[in-house]
Amino acid sequence: MRFKELSDEQKEKFVNAYYDNGKVKEMLAELGVQENHIKIYEQFPPEVLDNQCEYCGSNLVCKRLPRNHVVTEEEKGENTFCPECGHRPYVETCDCSYCNEKPERKKEKLQNAIKEFWGRAQKKVQMSDMTFRERIYLDTVLRFALDEDMKSTKPFAEIKIKIVPDKLYLEEIITSLVDSNILLVSTDSDIEAFDLSSDEFPQKFFCDRVRLTLNVEEEYANDYTSMMLSSPICYKQADAEEALEVWREIASYECIEYLCYQLQQFGFEYQIGQKTKMLFRSLLEDFSTSQIFNIIAESVSDVLRDLYLGKCKKKIAGYTVISYIQEYCNVTSRLSRCVGEYGRDNDISQSEVSRYFFNKVLRIEHRGFYDCPNLKILLGEVE
Repeated sequence: MRFKELSDEQKEKFVNAYYDNGKVKEMLAELGVQENHIKIYEQFPPEVLDNQCEYCGSNLVCKRLPRNHVVTEEEKGENTFCPECGHRPYVETCDCSYCNEKPERKKEKLQNAIKEFWGRAQKKVQMSDMTFRERIYLDTVLRFALDEDMKSTKPFAEIKIKIVPDKLYLEEIITSLVDSNILLVSTDSDIEAFDLSSDEFPQKFFCDRVRLTLNVEEEYANDYTSMMLSSPICYKQADAEEALEVWREIASYECIEYLCYQLQQFGFEYQIGQKTKMLFRSLLEDFSTSQIFNIIAESVSDVLRDLYLGKCKKKIAGYTVISYIQEYCNVTSRLSRCVGEYGRDNDISQSEVSRYFFNKVLRIEHRGFYDCPNLKILLGEVE
């Protein structure tokens, strides 16, 4: 027989005799129980206390300890718990469901998870291993978001100037730099900077809310930030291919920004995503950003005309605008016709990444807007 198979009355009698220094071996033999007499106390039901649980009102219980063990108040508290909800009132950190729901406890657990994941040591990145594209984006981030400590950034949501033309672009830049370990998410970031509803917490974060830290070799870190703030990256023709890619990226997101502006002006609905970005990248093979602004404006005008004539409904007007823009990609006969240029709209200021890249790095200024992204310009083959 096992001790747990005894009746409640037998168990109670045995427990009382045990703590009265009864002869354990003999008592077990008398009951026909085959157990290790040295650790028999581990089989005892817990002691029921007079104190009640603050959450569910059940009487608290205390785990039984050896009879020859001098129990301190601290040890008694550590072994006291509620048998119904599991609450442990005398420990510093209780993991019962009630305590975990306390705002301060939930916050502490979330902060610990963030520190555990993002506080892991990462190999420092060598400056010489960074690509031209990575240096451009790192330069932009630090130039306009660097905090006073010269090692971390402020949350982008708190910065008043417009660093990028579209939020999708910011996510692309930050994600690429974090994935390359050039920037790390700071453990000092607010909890709200992370997606708490995601199964990927704390790995998933909001790019405009987190703080970021520079993860380059220490001997270069301070010199790099000082140099970066005082002078722009030196562009070389060997960087032309990557520079062309950055040009196209900036231009495509400027087109997305202008499209969103036009759609919002007339209350048209449309979901902007990678498909729209690829559409503009295709158009940029033949047109400048300025010309695509014109194409967007003309397409919106065409849809407004169709709305007036009853040829389409407002609910799908945004998608109709996109289909009209799409024609410039699909119909080759229209690619050869002369498309007029638009200037920058006064309501949409040029972003800092655009201004920095075209004015300071490439030094082509307005040509970044009025010329089609062109390798010959970057190689200095055309004036």
